[in-house]
Amino acid sequence: MVTSSDGWERLLTALEHVAPATAVAGNLDSGRLTAQLPREATGEVGGIKFVVEHKPKRLLKRPAAGKITVGGEPWHPDLVVWGHLHTPTAAWIDGALHLNPGTASSPDEEDDGPTVAIVEPAPGGLAARFVPLARRTLEEATDQR
Repeated sequence: MVTSSDGWERLLTALEHVAPATAVAGNLDSGRLTAQLPREATGEVGGIKFVVEHKPKRLLKRPAAGKITVGGEPWHPDLVVWGHLHTPTAAWIDGALHLNPGTASSPDEEDDGPTVAIVEPAPGGLAARFVPLARRTLEEATDQR
């Protein structure tokens, strides 16, 4: 678990070297990090429209009800990403893939281990696969050698 704003900034910078990264504030974030990260984010990568929020409760009904907007227009995402529960899951709900990638840092003892999800276009929609990660320290994760 990364607990400092500086740590998260270094981690997000390292992730940006791999691929575009979108981050939102979580329920345990505080201080400068909470001020810097949005509660919810939308975007599009490779023609896949997505919305990201930490807790799933708000995201379970809002896309189908047209309550997610971008530029004042309804946003109908193909992919709905949330975390909070640290359990890798994927399910189709109202035409969108709802995805919890698990937790890359696995901060709680009861978590099985760190995971990320890779989502790719597939015939008929999207395909998600979960990738287990080795536990690493922040220093190991952000080493730019």
